[in-house]
Parts: sequence; structure tokens; C-alpha cells
Amino acid sequence: MKSVTVQLPDRLFELAEQAIRDGYFASMDDLVRISVMNFVRRPMLDRLAEHQLEDLAAAEERLRNAS
Repeated sequence: MKSVTVQLPDRLFELAEQAIRDGYFASMDDLVRISVMNFVRRPMLDRLAEHQLEDLAAAEERLRNAS
């Protein structure tokens, strides 16, 4: 595993600390790790959602044509 050092604006750091206090994350490490993971995976999830919507539209069209 690699280590990364980041600098955050004060307000962003305060919001991150609040999220940890509220129990959304166990630590700052978890918050950063999960945030980066979500950022990296987002395009893949967007493409998956697009394909699912296309599949639904095609299925609806087949149902309309079958009637």
C-alpha cells in the first residue's frame, strides 16, 4: 500500500472531521481512501447505468411492438 500526503483547505478539513465525528467514516484515512475509490469507479458505474437504461428502453420497445 502507498501513502499519500494531502493538504486541504480549512473548511474542507472541518467538513471531513465532522463526517468522521458523525460516524460516516472511521478515520481520515478511510474518508480519503473511500473518496478516491468512489472517484475512480464513478465512470465505470455511469457506463453501467447507461447500459442498463438502454436495455430497459429496448425491452420496453419490444413489449410495445409485441402488442
